[in-house]
Amino acid sequence: MNVKSTKLKQYEKKISAELQQAKSQLEQFEARAKEKEAQVELATVKALKTKKRQIDKKRRDLRTSLKQYEKKISAQLQQAKSELEQFKARARKKKAQAEIEAIKALKTRKRQIDKMRQEMQTSGRAKAAQIKAEIGVDMDRLKTSLEQLATKLKG
Repeated sequence: MNVKSTKLKQYEKKISAELQQAKSQLEQFEARAKEKEAQVELATVKALKTKKRQIDKKRRDLRTSLKQYEKKISAQLQQAKSELEQFKARARKKKAQAEIEAIKALKTRKRQIDKMRQEMQTSGRAKAAQIKAEIGVDMDRLKTSLEQLATKLKG
């Protein structure tokens, strides 16, 4: 029984050593897995930060674009106002009532465009894009009408 007991003890030691080795390997695998998870989480955080920076840049660019557009429209409206005043003075000299009425209608259109421009400043992005499109169409119409009136008054 002594031989069996010794062999059994040796076998137990061998199994115990293998278990210890397996446990050690398992701990190493767990540590590597945690490192990889942390690396994946860090990569995700970095990606999210990059996306946030991109969104912030787009937001700043949109604000800048809207401000530039508003300045452009303001300048065009100021020019239209100046032209209307000149046309009004010419029409009064000629006492042309039809032209005076056309000038009044154009002034009203100019005020409407200016009101939409102000509304664009306070509206959200989607609404601002819609207003911007409407302003563009109205500005084109106003310019065309001003050109027609200028031609009419010169003739």
